[in-house]
Amino acid sequence: MKTWCRIGILVLGSLLAACGGGSSGESSTAQQSQAQPPKAQAAPLRQVGAGTVIDSFSGTGFYWDPAQAGTGLMIEEQGSKAFLGLFVYDDQGNPVWYTATGDLPFLSGPSFSFNATLQSYRGGQPLDSSVSSVPVATNVGQISVTFSFDNTIGWKASAVLPGGRVMNAQRFQISPDKPITAANNARIERGWYWNASKSGRGWAVEVQGDQVFMVVFHYNADGTPTWNVANANIASGKVQTDLLAYRGGQTLTGSYKAPLAPVKVGQYTLDFPQDRTDCTGSATLNNLPAEALSKFAFAPNGLLCRQFFKLVNPQ
Repeated sequence: MKTWCRIGILVLGSLLAACGGGSSGESSTAQQSQAQPPKAQAAPLRQVGAGTVIDSFSGTGFYWDPAQAGTGLMIEEQGSKAFLGLFVYDDQGNPVWYTATGDLPFLSGPSFSFNATLQSYRGGQPLDSSVSSVPVATNVGQISVTFSFDNTIGWKASAVLPGGRVMNAQRFQISPDKPITAANNARIERGWYWNASKSGRGWAVEVQGDQVFMVVFHYNADGTPTWNVANANIASGKVQTDLLAYRGGQTLTGSYKAPLAPVKVGQYTLDFPQDRTDCTGSATLNNLPAEALSKFAFAPNGLLCRQFFKLVNPQ
């Protein structure tokens, strides 16, 4: 099984401020939007020579550098906006996450540009707690990412992080025998999810074929940010699997360092009923009450449930 045990970390972010909470000296760029009825959006293709160039961004998902496993990012596009999460470690080796929200303008080729303020959060609700807590945001610095489409490897990203670290990444393939574009039989929408009744936490979901890769970001008991990983076959739409914790990997500004082997911290049940067309589901840690999950709307009129529309561009 190819999990972040080899990847190290992924991306994730904070639906924090956008999740109905979060404050800072400077207001967060992630603002909660009223969910609009999903609308199919035109996604034109332009033929250039023997290759096909895509004018619309279809690169939602996880990105990593195979040569430097252990850090990564996830991005989702809704309309002309994007929500990005970054997963790394702090100086003590603890897993930490950052997020950013901003415009995703088309450049050429095709390529898209993302420039925004990266933020960290603390003081929110742990995954195993029933007590809600509003997190506080702190600006970390600017992140700049160029996303481009390569006819051989697909979508790739070149990111400059606060402090100057450069990350050259490509879409993350969950399983070596399943292509990134493998049909999702469970019809689970990839992207950002949240529990609308408990702001400050979030779930980043990637599905390729029957494989699901999920990173959940939340907080430790002392309020510091943390994240965990779940990876499993979810052909039926429901699965119970190990929830894993990683530590010891590369920091936001540091040189490369591989993370330690993952440690199991609990059992996690993911349930996305196949008879639903509203992109909802649930996640359950051990024997605690289930968390109701729904797609996180961060842009007005953004397309939330792409699985249920026939789009022109490949996903």
